[in-house]
This record gives sequence, structure tokens and C-alpha cells, in this order.
Amino acid sequence: MTGNGIPVLIVDDEDMVRSILQDFLEDEGFSADIASNGNEGLELLDANKYRAAIIDMTLPDMNGNTFIEKALAKCPTLCCCIHTGSADYVIPDNLLEKGITTEHVFFKPVQDMTVFSATIKKLIG
Repeated sequence: MTGNGIPVLIVDDEDMVRSILQDFLEDEGFSADIASNGNEGLELLDANKYRAAIIDMTLPDMNGNTFIEKALAKCPTLCCCIHTGSADYVIPDNLLEKGITTEHVFFKPVQDMTVFSATIKKLIG
């Protein structure tokens, strides 16, 4: 893990999005690691103790909802933030049952990046 702040995992298949989020969160005092697909993200979850994750919904090997389901099975206290370009995204019932709410959903492009850091801090307490 990079940095000494709150550990966050970023799972997104777009290089630029991963880089921008990582740089921003590290500037905000977080420790941010990146994964380009769901399986890579799950491997990082096995090796590190993240407090939060920002997950793209369109990954090359699984959709973001599947990643969240698997991630929460490994780490039930993980705060999962959904980052999607789909304006009509609806949280599926299985994730609603696990506590994912509209507060966890961010639509691309996020104009004010500070909402990520503020939301993560609020949700992890």
C-alpha cells in the first residue's frame, strides 16, 4: 500500500481514471492502491486491509456489482463506493441488503472530487 492514510482500493479498467483518483485521494491524505479489473482487486483485498473501495461498474472480467458482492464476502466492513458512467444505474437488491445506498453511488464524471474523500470519511466513521 502507498502512503500512511486511510487505505482505499480503486478498481477501474480506465488507466486515467485510476491515476486521477489515486493522485487525488493521496493528496487528501488517503493511502490508495489500484486494480485494473475485479480479480486483481480481489487479490489486493486478500493481501491488504482496506477501509474503503471505489469500484467501477464496468470491469473487463466481472461487473462491479459482482465485485462488491465478492469483496464484502471477504471483508464485510469494507465501505464500497460505486463509480459508474451509467446514468440509469440502480443498486441491486442484494447490495441494498448489504447496506449499499444511493450515498455510495457516484456518477462519472464527478465534478467535485472532494465528495469522494468526504463520503468515505463519513461512511467509515
